[in-house]
Amino acid sequence: MKRFYVILFAVMISFPLFSEAAKPRVGVLDFRANNISRSDADAINDVFVSELVTAGYYDVVDRKNIQTLLKEMEFQLGEQADSEYAVKVGKILSLQYVMYGSVSKLGRSYILTVYLINVETAKIIDSAQKKFYTIEQSYSAVKEVISKLGGGKSGREDGKSDFGGANTAIAKKTSGRKLLDRVKGKISIEVGGGGVVGGYESGLEIESVGSYMFTDRWGAGLGVMLGIGEFGLHFGMNFNVYYRFTDFLRMSLGLRGFPNYTNSFGGPSVGVYFGKMYGRISMDIVDAIGLGLDFGYRFDL
Repeated sequence: MKRFYVILFAVMISFPLFSEAAKPRVGVLDFRANNISRSDADAINDVFVSELVTAGYYDVVDRKNIQTLLKEMEFQLGEQADSEYAVKVGKILSLQYVMYGSVSKLGRSYILTVYLINVETAKIIDSAQKKFYTIEQSYSAVKEVISKLGGGKSGREDGKSDFGGANTAIAKKTSGRKLLDRVKGKISIEVGGGGVVGGYESGLEIESVGSYMFTDRWGAGLGVMLGIGEFGLHFGMNFNVYYRFTDFLRMSLGLRGFPNYTNSFGGPSVGVYFGKMYGRISMDIVDAIGLGLDFGYRFDL
């Protein structure tokens, strides 16, 4: 009788949902925890499933249902490889695809690795990997991995998707969202102001800088400045290179100049960021020695 209820439960959660464009059905297994705590790996797994559902690429089978069913059937991982285990679970639950992977810590960095396997062919059709440096950064890592796995390429010779027309329609609808996911958290706008003493003149300045983080650590920015001093209004430009130590602490090195003067002037700058707030020291070295100090706030898009 117990076996009957287990099979009935499996049929219920495996029954396909009807819609105009049926989404591929996928199950997500628990990530392996390599050199990190089980609780951290589970937290990242939960975020992954939640973001996968939000992305809308797949019809996602709830992890709790998977775990309950496997427990009832006394189905254990044992010494089997992840791919073998994923295929067996997928067949039991009548899934088209299964995602499995790991969260590993290597030195000071973490690596999230996820595989997508076709249950029918037992073939890994896609994979994605993302490095991050703090547990807090795992959220953006998860979103990038999901965006990568959203295309669903099967590796077939004709280059078509293994998911068929339904997934093609889903991909078209979500292409704009995928682009936003790729740049979200990477673009920032800095707005600040300060004063300049010495150099070519003394005065007050306001500035705005747009920056982009190319990796988890490195980025660059380009900005404009508007000021007023002894000789009236002036404008300038600055270029900065960023290095992020942690989510809270980063540093910038830059160059700034004011081309609207007959004898244009400018020089290097050094900035330190504490969370969203920053302070920057600049120096005029072209015409005469002068110092500038400004403060501001960073808005992440």
